[in-house]
Amino acid sequence: SLFISSKTFFFVYFWYAKITFIGDTPSDETVTCESLVGKSKEFKSQKQIEEYLVQCSGKYKIETWGAQGGYRSDENMGGKGGYSSGIVNLKENDKLYVNVGSSGNNGGYNGGGSRDNDMPGGGGATDVRLDPTDLYSRIIVAGGGGSDGASNRQGGYAGGLTGQSRTDNFGSGGGGGTQT
Repeated sequence: SLFISSKTFFFVYFWYAKITFIGDTPSDETVTCESLVGKSKEFKSQKQIEEYLVQCSGKYKIETWGAQGGYRSDENMGGKGGYSSGIVNLKENDKLYVNVGSSGNNGGYNGGGSRDNDMPGGGGATDVRLDPTDLYSRIIVAGGGGSDGASNRQGGYAGGLTGQSRTDNFGSGGGGGTQT
C-alpha cells in the first residue's frame, strides 16, 4: 500500500523535497534500522531527477514543495508553490525518483509554464515517482506557482486539486499548478 494519508497547504516560499524514515520496521530487520528513525534526506532543485534508495523497510513521510512562479521585479508577485505530504510504506532496496521544480525565474524545471517575450514563466512542480520517466508513476506532487501577469498582477498560488486563478481588470496573473 502506498499512501496512508495526504494533505496540501499553500503559500510556500522555498522548494525542495524531503523523505523521512518514521519507523515501524518489521521484526526481521536489523537493529541498524532503529538508528535511522527520524533521519531525513533533503533534495533541492538540481534541474534533474535524483534517485533515493530505501535502506530499511517501514513507513516514510514524504514532503514536497512546488516552486514559486516567475516575476519581473518583485518576488512577492510570483505565485507561491504548493506543499504536499503523505505517508508511504516502502521496502528495503525500493527506489524512488525525486524531481524538484525550479522557480519561473530559473526556467520552471519540471513543468513550469512559459510566456512570450522571454518573460519568466510558472514555477515547476516537485514530485516523487516510482519510475523516473513516467508521470503516471508519481506518488506525490506539489504544483508550482503561476507567474506574474500584466504589470502589478500577482501570479496564482499552486493548490491541491486546483490552483488559484488570478484574473483582474486590465490583465491577469498566471494560474497556479494543479494535481491534474
